[in-house]
Amino acid sequence: MLMQVTQAARQPRLTLLRPEGRTATPPRTLTVDIGASWIRALVLDERGVPVRPPHKQVFLKTPSPAAPALVLDTIVSLRGHVEPFDRASIGFPGSLYDGIVVQSTDLGPDWAGYPLALTIEQRLARPVRAADATDLQGWGAICGKGVEMMMTLGAHVRASLFLDGVLVPNIQLGTHRLNARRFEEDGVHMWGRRLLKTAALLKKRYRYDRLYLGGPCARHIRAAVLPPDVSIVASLNTLLGGMALWQGREIW
Repeated sequence: MLMQVTQAARQPRLTLLRPEGRTATPPRTLTVDIGASWIRALVLDERGVPVRPPHKQVFLKTPSPAAPALVLDTIVSLRGHVEPFDRASIGFPGSLYDGIVVQSTDLGPDWAGYPLALTIEQRLARPVRAADATDLQGWGAICGKGVEMMMTLGAHVRASLFLDGVLVPNIQLGTHRLNARRFEEDGVHMWGRRLLKTAALLKKRYRYDRLYLGGPCARHIRAAVLPPDVSIVASLNTLLGGMALWQGREIW
C-alpha cells in the first residue's frame, strides 16, 4: 500500500497571510534565493511573515553565464519589484564562510573567494547576511527538536544537519547519484528507489528524527513510498528561512 507523503511540521507557515488592516513595522527583511535558473525574492515582516501573498514572490531569470557581476546586477534590480526593506538575507547555491563564497558547483568557479554579502551590502546600502540556500531552506522547514536533516535535490545534491535547531556546518553527503542528470537517465521509478536507499543510509549515519526533501527534483517523488519520518517541503521555505540569519541562530 502506498504511504501518503507527509508534510513538514512547519509547512503551514507557507499559508500565513497578514490580517486585514494590519501594517508591518520595521525591520523588514528582503530574502533572496539565488538559483541556477531563477532568482526569487520576498519581503518578510518583523515576525517572518510575507508582506505579500507568498505565491506572488518575485522571479527574475538567473543570468547566463552566471558571472558575479551579472548576478549582482539582477539582485539589485529586485529593488524595483519588492516592498521597501531594512536588511537582506541571501541564499546562495554553494558553501560560504562569513559571507564569502568558498565554492559553487552550480554557478561556476568564478565565484570562489567572492565577498558576496559585503558586495550586496554596498550595492543595496542595507545590512546583508548570506548563507548556503540549503541551510536557509532547512531553517524554514525544521521543527527545532532533535536531529533534523535537509536535503535538496537538483543539479547537485546538498544537505544540512540541525541538532535542536542548531546548524551543524559542512555536512557532506559523499554521493551525487540523486542529481537531476541521474533522474533523467534512470527515470522516476529507479530514481525513487535510489532515494529510498539513500534515506535509509542517511538514517543509519546521522540518526535523524526527520529528513526533509526539497529542490526541483523533489516534486517528482510525491507518489513515492516514503517513510513516516521523511517529508517533502516547498522551496518557499528557503525564503522564509532567511529570517534565521537575523535571529541569533547558533552554529556549531
